[in-house]
Amino acid sequence: MSASATIIQVRAHMLLDSRKTWDQSTAWSVAYLTPPARRASSPGSSALSGTTRLVRDGSHPRRSLTNVIPRLRDGTQLADAQLRLGETATHGRNLVGSSAGQTVSIHQNSFLAWVGTAETQLRNVFVDPSTWEHLYGDRHWQIYGLTQESPRAIELINNEATFQAAWLEELADRLKQLSDRLGAAPGHLTVLDTNVLLHFQPPDQVDWPAVVGTPEVRLVLPLRVVEELDEKKYTARDNLADRARRLLSQLRTQLAPSTGGPTPLRENVTIEVPLDDSPRRRTLDADQEILATCRELQSGGQGVTLVTLVTDDTGMTLRAAAQGTRVVAMPETYLRRRPKPEPADE
Repeated sequence: MSASATIIQVRAHMLLDSRKTWDQSTAWSVAYLTPPARRASSPGSSALSGTTRLVRDGSHPRRSLTNVIPRLRDGTQLADAQLRLGETATHGRNLVGSSAGQTVSIHQNSFLAWVGTAETQLRNVFVDPSTWEHLYGDRHWQIYGLTQESPRAIELINNEATFQAAWLEELADRLKQLSDRLGAAPGHLTVLDTNVLLHFQPPDQVDWPAVVGTPEVRLVLPLRVVEELDEKKYTARDNLADRARRLLSQLRTQLAPSTGGPTPLRENVTIEVPLDDSPRRRTLDADQEILATCRELQSGGQGVTLVTLVTDDTGMTLRAAAQGTRVVAMPETYLRRRPKPEPADE
């Protein structure tokens, strides 16, 4: 092969004969780069010293998903999801272990078949397409175009299989962490909206089992709710700003014994602010992030089949109902300032 790059255009129609992942045909360019100097500096070069470089028109870099727990499909339990991911990862590692003495075409076909199986498993478990699109990164398409004469082909296949297996194992570990967090305390998971904290009595003065209708309640304050309280400290309305400051001071005292886990609030009631050591996606729409917390808890497993959102916001109520989240309106008896009764008709 000459020092100049030889471009091979590969047209992928819905992932060609493989699984259908993208909604439209995608043009891929596989450039085999031979000069060592270019191998080291070419953007997008593979882990195998830049033996090949793959470019997709209009593509975005493949992002790691292990810092974000994708939403599970309705009815999927965490234990089942962990098992499927673990089994799929093991099959990928077994693929690497069986590569000795195989031809490129046999190992290539085995890898592509494993990717198809992995995609099926991920589609059965998760809603987010990013989970299975992760399987189809640059090296996947390099492997798709390999021939018997391609340099270091077996090594390329093994590296990608190892990478994807490790990613699946990390994702399974993240699900286990969520499972452990959900099992940290008894009680019905109850997410509080910001308006409940601002306009009703403090959480430690509310009979939550009576409000929610369960004997034990596990109050969950999304971090976004705490952030909204922080923002209210600087509002022009002095009474609302003072209320937010007092609430935050009380929450700091109540949550001090914990590190994000549940802590006792009153009899049969715990309270917590779930924290994660990884980056989170902070949306412009605060309600959307609070609803996302409800969805994550709903798909959590560990016997948790229902999550309740407590709110006094009509828009939030409608949006929660649309996504299948149970909603309870905060009783007016707990309002900080109860509305004056209307005068009787004469």
